[in-house]
Amino acid sequence: VKQWYYDKLHPDNNAMDDVNVYKHVYWDGNYGGIFQFINPPVQRFISQMKPRSIRDLAVATSLYRPGPLEIGAHNTYLENRTNPKGIRYAHPLLEEVLSDTCGLLVFQEQLQLIYHKLAGVPLDETDNVRKAFTKKESSNREEAAAYRNKLREEFAEKCLATNQIDPKTSYAIFDDMEKMVKYSFNASHAVCYSVTSY
Repeated sequence: VKQWYYDKLHPDNNAMDDVNVYKHVYWDGNYGGIFQFINPPVQRFISQMKPRSIRDLAVATSLYRPGPLEIGAHNTYLENRTNPKGIRYAHPLLEEVLSDTCGLLVFQEQLQLIYHKLAGVPLDETDNVRKAFTKKESSNREEAAAYRNKLREEFAEKCLATNQIDPKTSYAIFDDMEKMVKYSFNASHAVCYSVTSY
């Protein structure tokens, strides 16, 4: 049994790209015992989404959590997935980062890439930015608001210097990131969950 599992199912030997698996389980609703997909609401969502990859499953498990559900991100995602040409990006570089998640900032790592591509922050320095965005609200609200304002100004300055992005656009991008990062999830966790589900 161990050898059969290793040869047939272990992630080292399974590309996890068999469309028949996605169709049989997630499209057709055969969810018995499928990790992360035991509740009817998430089953309805994933059936509408019609996933075709591990990345799609990772997006689904990231969006179907209380924070994203509260702001309707799952519905926006389905609309954008159905009509990708209708997605509007505030800057062309954002499309490079957000296109595979249908225009939404689903993963924390995307925040880091936005800082890297738009503001020119070296990737190895972007984890500090991610932590600043995702840490729990400080007990001192005024201090937290002042710090966010500082980050906002720095982002606009760096975007202008690196890509000549006007501050009005940079501020809008920052404000969108701040809203979206509330529900962003760690991609490595989501992918691990999705591999288990598959």
